[in-house]
Amino acid sequence: MIQDVILDVKNKKIFFCFAYLCWILKYFLFFYLFYIFN
Repeated sequence: MIQDVILDVKNKKIFFCFAYLCWILKYFLFFYLFYIFN
C-alpha cells in the first residue's frame, strides 16, 4: 500500500519535472527565435 503511494509520487515528480523542462525549452526557443528575427 505505502509502496504504491511512493511509486505514484515518484511518477508524478517525473511527470512534473518533464513538463517543467518542456515549458522552459518552449520559452527558451521562443526568446531565441525572437532574438534572431530582431
